[in-house]
Amino acid sequence: MSSRLGIAIIILPLILFLLFSVFTLASANEFDTSTNEEWRTAYAVGRFLNSDPPKVDQVFIIKYRAVNATLESFDLTQKVQGGIVSNGFLTRVNSTDGGTLEVMYPRNFPYTNSGSGMGNFVFFIDNWTIENTGITTDCFFVFSIPFRGSVEIELGLTSILVSSPYHGDSIPDSCIPQTISEQNGYGPPRHLYSVEQLTECRNLGIDEENCTDMAIYQKSQLKEDERRLIEEQQIQISNAKYLIGIGAAIAVVFAFVTLRKKS
Repeated sequence: MSSRLGIAIIILPLILFLLFSVFTLASANEFDTSTNEEWRTAYAVGRFLNSDPPKVDQVFIIKYRAVNATLESFDLTQKVQGGIVSNGFLTRVNSTDGGTLEVMYPRNFPYTNSGSGMGNFVFFIDNWTIENTGITTDCFFVFSIPFRGSVEIELGLTSILVSSPYHGDSIPDSCIPQTISEQNGYGPPRHLYSVEQLTECRNLGIDEENCTDMAIYQKSQLKEDERRLIEEQQIQISNAKYLIGIGAAIAVVFAFVTLRKKS
């Protein structure tokens, strides 16, 4: 009876460590490189106020999504008073562990009546101004806004208080189908590519029919997510191997001490 108890005492720690390590390895392999956060589309009316000669309104495409978060609402805002127009959006998002609101805002949207650039975009989280961080592509201003908890995120576009013409940025022709809605009666023309854009699409495995600024951005983000998740998996596997080694060493020492006591 005592010999069986001794064997059980020797083997039990090793079994426990092995079971824990196997569970850790299984957890490391249960990751998915695909993203569930699909881009959503909002349609904003761009008003070229004070233009001479006058320009007709156009419907623009705004893309947005919440990463690692729940997007509860996304409402475009526009207020016209005199010759001044205020554009923006108000969204409510929720994330327990920390999330990111991503927005792709068309550069050709008439967002300013003064100087161009990302400095015209002002963001607020629960009425507190936050730093404007983003990148500029050929077609879009791309913003990534980190947050935690349940918050309201608001965008306000600045204007000077004079009746100056509202305008956007000049962008390549290939950006037009991505930024202006067909609701304008605009049918997508043949695809127009720059050499740089076509090369980047080929490097990312995007075919020519789908070679758009948005496709490049999404594919780049996906590859970055894949790289990060693989790194996390490798760290977890390394930790599991370390635990297996420690468990085996402890079991051997425990067995040696137990056998010495028996002798």
